[in-house]
Amino acid sequence: MDNNILYHQAGDTFVPTPLANGPWAGAVLHGSAVAGLFGHLAETQVAAHPAFMLNRLTLDFMRPVPNAPLRAETDTLRDGGRLKLWQLRLLAGDTLVTQALALAQHCDDVVLPDTAPRPPEPPAHRDTLPLSLMADWMRTRRPDVPHSLHSLLEMHLFSPWNLSGQGHCWLRLPAQVVANTPCSPLVHAIMIADMGNGAAHLDLKPGLGTINADITLSLYRYPTSAWLGMRACNLFQPHGTGIIHAELFDEQGGFGHVLQSVLANRKPRRAAPA
Repeated sequence: MDNNILYHQAGDTFVPTPLANGPWAGAVLHGSAVAGLFGHLAETQVAAHPAFMLNRLTLDFMRPVPNAPLRAETDTLRDGGRLKLWQLRLLAGDTLVTQALALAQHCDDVVLPDTAPRPPEPPAHRDTLPLSLMADWMRTRRPDVPHSLHSLLEMHLFSPWNLSGQGHCWLRLPAQVVANTPCSPLVHAIMIADMGNGAAHLDLKPGLGTINADITLSLYRYPTSAWLGMRACNLFQPHGTGIIHAELFDEQGGFGHVLQSVLANRKPRRAAPA
């Protein structure tokens, strides 16, 4: 059984498991599953350069990503001594379905002056809050929602996910992106980055919500723990588009920010019976 595995790798091809799907009708991958695969690809590139760290990963969801074999392609756009930039692509057959840019910068030890701003402190510890599952929350709205990636998401909520455009929570997504490859805190954070549009989802009216066209994750250090804190806000506008901004935390404090471009989108139709 695949249990919590999202992909099996065969050379430069990644075959998604059913768990990688989103909660929609049809075999379409969840954004966090796509983000996790790009995280795996980016981490692989950066690992070959130990003096560098991944500072930014930008994903463009160009079209729905099918649950089908995905071929990964990588181009090095800049291979410098201070920064490196890779373009990552996923193709279904000959069709480019999504792409990403990964920026890594050289690290040097420096002493920060006393005037330098410090990252924010972590939120209150998650043990002060009850544990809940995203799957249970979704079933209160859609009893027929299928078992897929969102079903694994564990949550400690400071504020309810009430589709009001803002959310504050601790999250953990215990998925293994590629079979036989441990999921690092970095790749886990890249998966969680897509959840900004969950924590800060905005119901505009019945049947109309928001969908994100991209993810930009900017890191000032790597996360170190499995549970990640998120404080997200949906800055939607009357012309029908907006952005979600989310701060990310681990148990040591802040470590990065997420931006997502969002637009109005009618709610997914119910999943077809199995």
